[in-house]
Amino acid sequence: MKKLWKKWKNFYRNNKVLAMLIIIIIICFIVIFMACFQYFFMGIATNKYGDRLDPIKNVKISNSKQDSIAKKLKATEKVKKASVNVTGRIIYVTIITEDSASIEEGEGIAVTVLDMLSEKQKNSYDIQFFLKNDSKETGFSLMGAKNINSNAISWTNNTAENA
Repeated sequence: MKKLWKKWKNFYRNNKVLAMLIIIIIICFIVIFMACFQYFFMGIATNKYGDRLDPIKNVKISNSKQDSIAKKLKATEKVKKASVNVTGRIIYVTIITEDSASIEEGEGIAVTVLDMLSEKQKNSYDIQFFLKNDSKETGFSLMGAKNINSNAISWTNNTAENA
């Protein structure tokens, strides 16, 4: 170690400018490494949505509210299964209807979900609807969406006749 230190002192005495540049470059590399490390690895522990969920802090939809909506949907005459999931600012409503249900009845059942939500919730969350009927004669799969800025549900035209 002493020999290395002597070599460095000797190099420094003979090449002061080059030695100072090397020290500055080493300091710059350390600063760049620290900045990259902080940028790429320190942000991992934060929320994946960032601050995009701040507007819904006061309008949360609880698990009990989700269960309540799903139970009300299941209690409807033409519904086999129903589920409600909230992820971020999107409410996903999945409804599987009885074989005898028509597309219009399925859409009508989905619209009742809007009546179960408050105006603040409807204006804070996007709502995605997935309707499915596995009947061989009248089966259908529909997707619908209600945007925060819209009052109506937009439906796809993905029925068995069009598939």
